[in-house]
Amino acid sequence: MSSARRMEVPWTREFVPLNGVTTHIVKCGYWLQTSTPTNRLLFLIIPGNPGVIQYYERFMECLYWASEGEVPVWGVSHTGHVYDPSNLAKRSSPSQHESQSSRPSTDSLNNGQHADEPFTLKGQINNKIEFINKHVPEDVRLILLGHSIGCYMILKMLDALSPRRVFRCFLLFPTIERMAASPNGTVATPLLRWLRWLAVGAAHSISFLSPRVKYRLVLWHFGANKTSNNIPECIYNATMEIFTPSCLANVLFLANEEMQQVDKLDADLVSRHADKLCLYYGQSDSWCPREYFYNVRDRKLKCDIRLCNRGYEHAFVIKASDEMADIVWGWFQSHNLEESS
Repeated sequence: MSSARRMEVPWTREFVPLNGVTTHIVKCGYWLQTSTPTNRLLFLIIPGNPGVIQYYERFMECLYWASEGEVPVWGVSHTGHVYDPSNLAKRSSPSQHESQSSRPSTDSLNNGQHADEPFTLKGQINNKIEFINKHVPEDVRLILLGHSIGCYMILKMLDALSPRRVFRCFLLFPTIERMAASPNGTVATPLLRWLRWLAVGAAHSISFLSPRVKYRLVLWHFGANKTSNNIPECIYNATMEIFTPSCLANVLFLANEEMQQVDKLDADLVSRHADKLCLYYGQSDSWCPREYFYNVRDRKLKCDIRLCNRGYEHAFVIKASDEMADIVWGWFQSHNLEESS
């Protein structure tokens, strides 16, 4: 492992059009020439919210090192959460329309009038499916790796993907039920519904500051929370995206939809794909508390479900990317050996 960790990591960062809007993609590695069409695998990360895949770059490279470069690790940002400097996206988001006018009726959100927009929860799911269908070679078997709301997206994607394409799904700190009823959700729901425009307005004001000043604000934020020790540089760089008003508007728009739509656990969906599902819950996670772990476990849905005993936080990428990559890699190897035997 130590020698593998010195391996140079080949990065590719690009924007690709998905459902008419460009989306940020980060790729760590490609398949080796020794790989054959029958054994090519790909870790594909679906992030939480904010859906800036750059937050996961340290985690991605640790997974890549663990496989000694044999399994590429790609990540798909949520559409509209990363600013495209080329301005290829000509279509404006529903959250941008809302921010340009007076606060809209909440009925327009609840009644699903934006159901086909690429920035909604449903739209983000469809964008990931389109990326797989158009940009991942058909012979490649997917190891889908979700975090937070990314886990919910993966569950909803599974019925639309061919079973032979999906090798395994690792769902880390999964927000797949009762988000508004969670400890964090009870606080966030009214704020997201009525006051998110204030945050967008603040971001608009901050956007006039120089990049150096904004970066210092990011350092101050993490330093004030006493989490700055050993934080990967990618965390600071990813947070800079939130200062873009349109990106923050899309982040909060999606968060509001999560509170409204992620409610009852879809036990039938989990049961249908249980043989591919590995769920990892936190000991004290205010987005998906331990009772949610027990709820899934006690239903005996036959998926591989584990409760963290190391105290890692919901936003594990800030302080535990290396450790979580080791857990996922070891977990993957155990299932890979089972399938090979």
